[in-house]
Amino acid sequence: MARLTSNNKIIRVLNYDIKIIKKKGMKNIYLKIKPPYGDIIVSCPLNCTDQFVVSFVLKKLEFINKSKQKVLATAKLYNNTYQDNEIIYLWNKPHKLVLIDSKHKPSIAIEDNQIIFKADKHLKHMQREKIFNNWYRKLLLQAMKPIINELELKMNIKANEYRVKNMKTKWGTCNVDKKRIWISLRLIKKPIECLLYVMVHEMVHLIETNHTKKFYKILEHYLPNWKELNKLLKSS
Repeated sequence: MARLTSNNKIIRVLNYDIKIIKKKGMKNIYLKIKPPYGDIIVSCPLNCTDQFVVSFVLKKLEFINKSKQKVLATAKLYNNTYQDNEIIYLWNKPHKLVLIDSKHKPSIAIEDNQIIFKADKHLKHMQREKIFNNWYRKLLLQAMKPIINELELKMNIKANEYRVKNMKTKWGTCNVDKKRIWISLRLIKKPIECLLYVMVHEMVHLIETNHTKKFYKILEHYLPNWKELNKLLKSS
């Protein structure tokens, strides 16, 4: 935990702990809800008083409540423990996890709205997480294959490499020089339409490197409903 100083402190406002970070040269006051636990952080100028911060926070209560709920819901969505009867989301649909104790090689299968996980019940969380991440990666790559084939033909471009990576801050990346596209493992939790949106977005970077007006014009040409899919990605 960071050491608290006069310029870095925690105050209590109603039921919330507010971390205040005072910065030299800062002219305005900013509020941030930090994942994964919904920590409330206020950054402000050095001369900002605690009373002013309290007043500022009280005016932002509705935003704080909604943002914390969203952050905590997102954390719950991604931070599975892989225990029996747990709910796991695949392509934005809930599945009940059924854990069957087995001494054989771990296996995962989908049956109706259930995920059947056969494994040693004494496996540690990190071991279970690794097994599921490998399975998620396999599912994503399977879903990506027909999308890649269609887009390469439609857009007349091709990346040298498509990979799935466990990224927590980005849905996808494109290394233009190496023509390498990486897709976030976390997309397995989102509606499958979001995978299409991210794939098109990253492949457009192979045509137009930066997020210019030309970039979005190309994006809209190949995916006219990209704005709706972007909202879906952020809201689901």
